[in-house]
Amino acid sequence: MAVNQNIPAAWDTYVTQTNLGLEVVPHQLYDTLFLQPGAVPGGGTPPNVTELRFFQQTNVTPDISNMKNSGMLANPEAMLIQALRFIWRIPCTGNLDLVTAQVAFANATVVVLQIGNKNYGPWPLWTMTSGIEMTGVALGSLDHLWPQTGGPLYPLFPNLMLSPLQPFTLYMRTTPPAPGQTAGLINFPAASGPVGLMFMFDGQLARSIQ
Repeated sequence: MAVNQNIPAAWDTYVTQTNLGLEVVPHQLYDTLFLQPGAVPGGGTPPNVTELRFFQQTNVTPDISNMKNSGMLANPEAMLIQALRFIWRIPCTGNLDLVTAQVAFANATVVVLQIGNKNYGPWPLWTMTSGIEMTGVALGSLDHLWPQTGGPLYPLFPNLMLSPLQPFTLYMRTTPPAPGQTAGLINFPAASGPVGLMFMFDGQLARSIQ
């Protein structure tokens, strides 16, 4: 079966295929992974995480992920990715060290999207929306410490497409500081608990008409 089979006519500028009873609907595909305190490069207890692989887990609650199949969409589903979004899922805390760790993590991490055998990126994580800003709430002295929260610094155009049954994953790779270097040290405080990182593909889904 061709990997680009069953692509809707609305996307014929990206690939030419036949429309076989599909409808296009708004859709978000997301997945959340968690970092344990001290498990990030730069300090804490092993293992020191250097790479996270998103969109591989299934059978979790819908607030964590809405993936149905590990690393691919079922046939005849296909998705047009129009925006990449990154969201912090943090425990309720006023710990300044947590904010500092978030900034250090964003500064030291790049994102690579792999669709089939092709890579897209790397993109610095700080160029993605952090999704954590609380509009109308004064954070006082912490304002300047939050990661970039205004959304992507550039549009995802041309859009990227996920074909039915085509393997894909998103890598979040963090570079630890050099030995003996304290600047950029990343270590989420133990008192704050696990820190969640959600990555989302925002766009359109082609699905069969039921």
